[in-house]
Amino acid sequence: MADTLQREHAGVIPGSRAAVSAAVDHLLERQDARGWWSGELETNVTMTSEHVLLLAFLGLPHDDIRDGAIRHLLGCQREDGSWGLYHDAPADLSTTIEAYVALRVLGLDGARPELSQARRAILEQGGVAHARVFTKIWLALFGAYPWEGVPSMPPELVWLPPRVPLNLYDFACWARGTIAPLLIVISRRPCRPLPFSLAELVLPGTEWRLRRVEASGPFAWADHLQKQYERLRIHPGRSAARRRLVKWIRARQEADGSWGGIQPPWVYSLIALHLEGMPLDHEVMRRGLTGLDRFAVEDDGGWRLQACMSPVWDTALAILALRRAGMPAHASSAPASLRH
Repeated sequence: MADTLQREHAGVIPGSRAAVSAAVDHLLERQDARGWWSGELETNVTMTSEHVLLLAFLGLPHDDIRDGAIRHLLGCQREDGSWGLYHDAPADLSTTIEAYVALRVLGLDGARPELSQARRAILEQGGVAHARVFTKIWLALFGAYPWEGVPSMPPELVWLPPRVPLNLYDFACWARGTIAPLLIVISRRPCRPLPFSLAELVLPGTEWRLRRVEASGPFAWADHLQKQYERLRIHPGRSAARRRLVKWIRARQEADGSWGGIQPPWVYSLIALHLEGMPLDHEVMRRGLTGLDRFAVEDDGGWRLQACMSPVWDTALAILALRRAGMPAHASSAPASLRH
């Protein structure tokens, strides 16, 4: 079929007809038998690292993914021992910290050359004190970072009506899906220590920064006041706020077990529900964990987790590309794609 396409464009650019034909053939070969297309949604290694940390926090084994995850993480490491946010990117501190911790959780000795290099890269960038907030939260879950150094977000925010600033619906759908479970996690301040120390990731002289939230102006004052409030023994209405959040989170789980079809609200929802007493064999938890497995990819490059899957937009883009290449709308591959 591809040989008949783009005849009118032949010769516009030398070799264009052959290139278009090859691209069409490739697309048709990649089409699923059910009519849709879905390529791997590539991300940086934080997705895989955080999945390893999620399993560790929930007390679940990682035996099935251990070798593949190690191969993927080490395969993406830069020559200087760090990890970046994208291919050929400069070193990124938080990505490097999460990859380092995940590899330690997977059983690699901290004395290995790859981890020694990573540790050096982390300290050269200022250590964990300068990591992003989400990385600090992951470290705090295991007692490797003080919760005092994480911005406070009271679960009582769930009561704010839509007309009041900072209510959940002030944020984009994926953001509020992430914030809601974090309101539980941060207020619970869990600590499930790892069998090894991560003190080597603290740059000497920055210890004082660990308990300080990087904020200024009204946000700094708000965080300070909230932390003072957290020190009180009684928090009226907190239990009811958490119950409301649990109900809110449960109501938004998708049929495939995800929350929003993306990783951030998904993993924090699982953690939050578990902290509120939901056992791992509960239907909601089982569907959530099983759904994550479907986002995994494993090949010669190792085991990795996609942040999202893209069959809808990949299919739409593939159809548009094929039509622009000259494929007729009644071609055999079109009806199933459009139904999808």
